[in-house]
Amino acid sequence: DYWIPVRPESDASFFLGACKMMLDEGLYDADYCRSYTDMPLLVRTDTLQYLDPRDVFKDYQFPDFSKSYSGMVQTLTPAQVARLGGPMVWDLNKDQAVPIHRELVGWHFKKRGIDPALTGTYRVILLNGREVDVMPIFQMYQVHLQDYDLDTVHQICRSPKDLIVRWARDVGTVKPSAIHNGEGVCHYFHMTQNGRAAALTHIYTGNIGKFGSGCHTWS
Repeated sequence: DYWIPVRPESDASFFLGACKMMLDEGLYDADYCRSYTDMPLLVRTDTLQYLDPRDVFKDYQFPDFSKSYSGMVQTLTPAQVARLGGPMVWDLNKDQAVPIHRELVGWHFKKRGIDPALTGTYRVILLNGREVDVMPIFQMYQVHLQDYDLDTVHQICRSPKDLIVRWARDVGTVKPSAIHNGEGVCHYFHMTQNGRAAALTHIYTGNIGKFGSGCHTWS
């Protein structure tokens, strides 16, 4: 057991600093990020919106989910599926952007034989002839997290540097890992950002959806 003092409402900086350390030291689960998270999904650098397959492929049609989980259990209609849109990833096997859909998760995704890029910037030609640069969400976080080096994080959250490092390495190596937070922090003005940063540490390390893992809020 060890206790880490954190300046009130600065939790997000602590967690994002830990995320940067996990990336820098290779303490993330790349296979989990590819198969179970949004990390490989492509984002346009001009609009910061997901790359939409309807803008890339002529007359693109979304899959028919009427006989699968999305339609039968989640009761999504074709109109709702179209409104939600569909993501794309950069397939390293084909060296091009390819569409995927909401049910390609875990072994379903691996079964397709797609090798999605997590890093890099790629150029895609749209139907209107425009060329746009896209990058995976994982790459965008790599850029964002450059602001959260150890010295900066320490200045923001006032936590001892050695304990920030210790916790980041523990979460990156101890499996399973879980975060539990309570009613008090739920009332922080920016608790949504704090909670997302906390969850990101466990998304990177594959500690979501497994016994003994997760990021849980208690009220």
